Amino acid sequence: MTTAILWQPTLFAAEAPAVDATFGAVVRHHLDDRTWVEHARGWLRGSEAVLEDLLGRSWEPRRADEPMRLRSLEATPSLDAMQAALSARYDARFDDAAAALFPNGRHVLGWTRHPVGEHFTNPVVATVVLGARRSIKVRPRTGGSGTTTFVVQPGDLFVTGGAAHDTWEHALARSVRVRDPLVLVTLTHARARDQLVRS
Repeated sequence: MTTAILWQPTLFAAEAPAVDATFGAVVRHHLDDRTWVEHARGWLRGSEAVLEDLLGRSWEPRRADEPMRLRSLEATPSLDAMQAALSARYDARFDDAAAALFPNGRHVLGWTRHPVGEHFTNPVVATVVLGARRSIKVRPRTGGSGTTTFVVQPGDLFVTGGAAHDTWEHALARSVRVRDPLVLVTLTHARARDQLVRS
């Protein structure tokens, strides 16, 4: 069973995509002495155009309460620009990209960690937000300092590094009032067995 996707492009969908290669809006948050999150508002201008393109592609059907995965994420000028800017800032080759679709606010991601952390020490994982405004939560895997919530919106960049994928986990919170779709484009510098969401 799949869920219908309700989304109406606005005039901003005509804006050409462009990334902020200066990362001028980045704010770094230290979760502990080994873990950090960087959040940049509006890092990708013209994000609606990217969202419109991705929504028109072929997605793998999932159960009604689960996100859907893009069957393939082909290279595009906007994706190339994201990868190039991220690679320059974090001194790592972001050569792997995946996307997950959450048709509305009832679709969530339970507590998990990106599997790239199982293969590499202190990997950096970048997520570009397209579509609805939602909340990403992070917490230590073994308790401790509690849960931190980041509200993300279209065009935002959300980057996790340090021990984020070793001793921390993340989740996408439910928001029943949100009707618009959310697409999370995740870029990593290592290929993992699974991308972004668990099977």
